[in-house]
Amino acid sequence: MPPAARQPPPEPGPRAAHRPIVKGTRLAYLFGALIGVVNNGAAHPGGGRTLAASARARASGETELFFKRWLNRPKGMGSVVPSSRMLARAIASAAACREGEVVVELGAGTGAITRGLMERLPPDSLVMVELDPSLVSFLRQRFPEARVLQGDASQLASLLAAEGIERVRTVVSGLPMVNMPLEFQRAVLDQSFAVLPEDGFVLQYSYSPIAPIPVARLGLEAELVRYVLRNIPPATVWRFTRPTHR
Repeated sequence: MPPAARQPPPEPGPRAAHRPIVKGTRLAYLFGALIGVVNNGAAHPGGGRTLAASARARASGETELFFKRWLNRPKGMGSVVPSSRMLARAIASAAACREGEVVVELGAGTGAITRGLMERLPPDSLVMVELDPSLVSFLRQRFPEARVLQGDASQLASLLAAEGIERVRTVVSGLPMVNMPLEFQRAVLDQSFAVLPEDGFVLQYSYSPIAPIPVARLGLEAELVRYVLRNIPPATVWRFTRPTHR
C-alpha cells in the first residue's frame, strides 16, 4: 500500500496570524524600556541603592507611558523612549533666559527635557505646551510648580496670550519636525518667532545629523550647537534664528 500523502499544514487562525505582531510589539517595548532606563535611570551619586532603584522605577514608568503614547501616535512622537538626562542638560545649557523672561517648551512629552531645564531655571520661568491630554496630566503631577498648557504649538501666540505670558526669550521644541509637513513646520516656527524678541531663537533637538527643517525655504538660519552622544539614539541640538540682515 503506498504511503499516505502528507497533508499541508493548516492555515493559521486569526490569533496565530496576529501573534508575530504582538511579539514584535512586546519586544519593541522591552527594548525601549531598556533604552529608557539607560537614558534616564542613572544612579544618584552618593544616594545609595535605594535612590538608584527609585530612579530606575521612575524611568521605567516614564518609558512605559511614553511608549504607549508612541503606539497611539507614532508620527507625533520623536522617539520610542524619552530623551536622556545628558541631552536635557545640553539643551538647558544652550537656552537663554534673563530675569523676568520665560522659556517655552513645545511638545514636553513626559518631561525628560523639562527636568534638565528645571535644574537651571526657576519654575516660574518655564512654560510647557503639550497637546496630548494624558501627557498633560502626567506633567502637571510631575511638575506641580510649573505651568503646563494644553494646546497646539501651531497656535502658540494665542495660547500664551490667553495666559498673560509675555517676554519669551527661548522656545525649545521637542516636536518631531522632521516627520511633519512643511505647512506645519512653518506654522510652528512662525508662531514661535511671533512671541520671541528680535534676538530670540528656537532650539530644536533631533536625531538627524542635518537640520531637521528646510531652513532656506522657511527663511531661517540654522546652527548646530550641541551634539550629544550619551543619548540613544545620539542627538543633535539646533538653534534657529531669523537672518540678521532683516
